[in-house]
Amino acid sequence: MDLSHPLFTLDPFAADARAEAKRLLGAGPVVPVDVVGVPDEQHAPLHSLCQALFDTTEQPMEVTATEEALCRFMAEPAASKAADPGDDLTSVLVEQHTSGSITHD
Repeated sequence: MDLSHPLFTLDPFAADARAEAKRLLGAGPVVPVDVVGVPDEQHAPLHSLCQALFDTTEQPMEVTATEEALCRFMAEPAASKAADPGDDLTSVLVEQHTSGSITHD
């Protein structure tokens, strides 16, 4: 897995992680779909959700709704990766969660 993508250098503890992500990614997020491991037909919906997530004009309730929508969206690829892991971030996260190394918290 290539960890050189700007998303992997994002400091999640920055005062404004969304603004930091926007700065790293320029005009808007480039969704590294090959890193995430979603099927081709799901690229556009994932990109739209990520664009909305990094939209610094959204109000807190809109951000929360977008985060929830992204979690619902990723549930299917996560279940698929649990059954048939690949060389992608989703498979790694599912494996780590299953082993108890990481939690939903």
